[in-house]
Amino acid sequence: MHEIQSGHRRDGLWAKAVVSSAGDEVAAKLVYFKLLVQAIRDDDHVAMRSGQASKEIHQKPPISPPTLAVVPAQKPGLVKALGLWLLVLFATLVIVFGFVPLLIAGEASVVQWIIAAGWLSAIYYALNRLYP
Repeated sequence: MHEIQSGHRRDGLWAKAVVSSAGDEVAAKLVYFKLLVQAIRDDDHVAMRSGQASKEIHQKPPISPPTLAVVPAQKPGLVKALGLWLLVLFATLVIVFGFVPLLIAGEASVVQWIIAAGWLSAIYYALNRLYP
C-alpha cells in the first residue's frame, strides 16, 4: 500500500496491469496491486534463498587445490650407468674420429650424416636415461 500511495510504481508491473485490464485505470490499479504483492513475495523468496545459499557456502570448508604426488627420480644401477656411459663414450669416439675428419675434408656422404645423427640420438637418449 505504501508503494501505491507514495506514487512510486514499478513500470513493468503497471504496464502489465494496464494491458490486463484493457486500459481501465481502476481495474489496472487492482491488477497492479495483485502483481505487486506477487512480486514482493518473489523478491522475499529470492532473498531468503540467497541467504540460505550464502550460509551453505560459508559452512562448507574451502576447496583446496589438489596436491600432486611427487615421485622421486630413480637413479639407474651401477651396471646400467656404466653401460650408458660406455655407449656415450663409444658414440663420441665414432663422431670425433670417424665423422669429423670426413666433415673437415668435405667427403662426408649422406649415409655418414645419417650415422652421425643416429649416434647423436643415442648420446641424447643415454644422457636422458642417466639424468632424467
